[in-house]
Amino acid sequence: NGYMQLPNNYFLQWGVIGSFANNSRTTITYPIKFPNKVIGFFTQFRGDPDALWNFVIDNANETTFDLITKNIGGSTTLARVCHWFALGY
Repeated sequence: NGYMQLPNNYFLQWGVIGSFANNSRTTITYPIKFPNKVIGFFTQFRGDPDALWNFVIDNANETTFDLITKNIGGSTTLARVCHWFALGY
């Protein structure tokens, strides 16, 4: 997990969810609070190449967000992680 300040007082923050269950909701706390608001997210699955996962960001605010996970095909038994990035100011 980490963050960096970008020009014009924007912040990029990131982290890794080390394990998650199918049809689950996990509340994530950013490394630091965004001064004003979060404006966008990017998520990336890493794990079984035959598995298909859908990630939904919900209830995002300056300090936390909820990550909702749903398997939409393939394996749910192998180890998996979700990398996330958030942009805000």
